[in-house]
Amino acid sequence: MVLIANAGAYGYVAYVYYLNARSGPGVGYGIVTVLSRGQYVELLGRNANSSWVQIRANGVAGWVNARYIQASVAVGSLPVTDGSSGPPPGSGR
Repeated sequence: MVLIANAGAYGYVAYVYYLNARSGPGVGYGIVTVLSRGQYVELLGRNANSSWVQIRANGVAGWVNARYIQASVAVGSLPVTDGSSGPPPGSGR
């Protein structure tokens, strides 16, 4: 049996009425879905400095700014994931 460190980690959208979930950890990435205030999400991981959280909601995975998620665990305790598809568009990388 494999145990996942963040099994059961969840959060909900707080402080804003709507929140864009993006394809990568930054505003340069495309929007994959829009979440509403109070909507629950599964927490999958985070970027290296814990400023963005990888989530899943309604079967769609995406990234949101961590400041708008009220999490059930410390964001820093989530695994660092690389669910993005590369650097944001226009970054020159």
